[in-house]
Amino acid sequence: MEFEQKGSAKTEQGTDLLDRLSQDLTAEFGKGFSNSNLFQIQQFYLKVQNIQTLSGQLSWSHYAEILKADNDLEISFYTRQCEKEHWSVRELKRQMKSMLLHRLHSVKTNLVC
Repeated sequence: MEFEQKGSAKTEQGTDLLDRLSQDLTAEFGKGFSNSNLFQIQQFYLKVQNIQTLSGQLSWSHYAEILKADNDLEISFYTRQCEKEHWSVRELKRQMKSMLLHRLHSVKTNLVC
């Protein structure tokens, strides 16, 4: 999709392409390919293309939440923690909302000082 949009994520042509792709995928595979889902999938791809491997243990719902993280460090941290601790999506949301990574970093910093 990025190729067709010539690198631009938000163009009129891109919106038309997204509409057409949504219709085609829905016709062939059924539900789950709305414009908003396809946009999230594109954002997911753009964010995780730097991560080495994706986990088969995590669901799309996990990744949709992890994508809300601000940077690559948070994405990697929450992905690893979900895998290691077998977090549900609800638990992931709770940990992200409580800013687990920042709290752990703060504790570590205080211990060093």
